[in-house]
Amino acid sequence: HYYHPNVAELQGHNAAIYKTVWFNNREVSNTATSGGFLNIDTNNQASYVDATEYYYVLVDLKLLHTISGVDFQSPTSGQYPIHVRVSSSYDSSLGERAFINWPLCDSLELSVSSLTEYSFTCSSVMLGRYLVLTKSADLGFFRVDQIFVFAEECKLELNLKVFFA
Repeated sequence: HYYHPNVAELQGHNAAIYKTVWFNNREVSNTATSGGFLNIDTNNQASYVDATEYYYVLVDLKLLHTISGVDFQSPTSGQYPIHVRVSSSYDSSLGERAFINWPLCDSLELSVSSLTEYSFTCSSVMLGRYLVLTKSADLGFFRVDQIFVFAEECKLELNLKVFFA
């Protein structure tokens, strides 16, 4: 799980740009960088956010997408375990536990002390509207500065079938 700077440029548009991003149920402002990443800086939310079980960064892509992975950058090294999950629905009333049963895209289970750039790839392309990164709260604050979601919007017909089913 190592970040490669030119991967984002080679693989196209960041699907998270112009979408809504939350950090533990608090919407975060986001702006695109010249490299295509989305600045979200969860550290600015540290005094407003409290987690009992999980810290999470939730991206609402607004429509169904085929999701292949996510990269993120953090100046805080050694963050683990981190899980990336995808779903087509989200129940906000469940709070931090809303993501437990979502299908797993990828995870980092062991600490890599010098790692500050993270890359996650789904074992197969996943269909979903929401992508979440979670970290256990008992292992400390989850610092994420920038994020890049690798995904393509699904055809309109598929989105209509899911939302009106």
